[in-house]
Amino acid sequence: MPAIASLIREDWVYCDDEAWHVSCVKHPGYMSFSEKFRKHFGTDYAIDKIGACITGPTGKSVNMENVLSMLKSKDASLYDKMVKDDHLDGKFRFLDMTPLKTKVAFLSYPRSGNSLMRRVLEQSFGVATGSSGSLHTGTYLQINGMKGQHIVDDRCWIVKSHHPTRTPKVLQFNSDKVHCVVRNPLDVIVSFATLTQTMSHSAVLEFDISK
Repeated sequence: MPAIASLIREDWVYCDDEAWHVSCVKHPGYMSFSEKFRKHFGTDYAIDKIGACITGPTGKSVNMENVLSMLKSKDASLYDKMVKDDHLDGKFRFLDMTPLKTKVAFLSYPRSGNSLMRRVLEQSFGVATGSSGSLHTGTYLQINGMKGQHIVDDRCWIVKSHHPTRTPKVLQFNSDKVHCVVRNPLDVIVSFATLTQTMSHSAVLEFDISK
């Protein structure tokens, strides 16, 4: 998986919309990493020297205290201002790097539903979630819209981690609170096997693993 992810990131191969199938030939519907990145992020975001997302020339950031004030308030005008400022437009922006009073670690064993829950949290707050995982294992999520891969600084309030599972090149960070997701181990086994076979977080195998 890391080797193929590296080929994708270097634009040496093309992949389908789910980054499930990879080819040296650009088939209809296949795109390079750069093309898929621009499709999802336009000029709002760019790639830094290590491959993580940064805010681009047209991108906007948000202040966490303003977000929390709006969520806790009964004043509808605060919500209206967020809407007017395009904060709640589904782009899930980075924070403005103002030091956070609390950092939340979002922990789970792989294939326990953490990507799904990250999207739910992003939709709830309008803020991108981070991830301590390496870009090799996070490439498929990154080019499909999750811009917080391999980011644990104050751009993200909630950061996903598979701690205490240790994988190469994971980032370490301190947290004040922990949100943990648990899934039935029998379902996790099948889901993890599917991931290793397809290198996709959403693909469905053409055969029944249990058989």
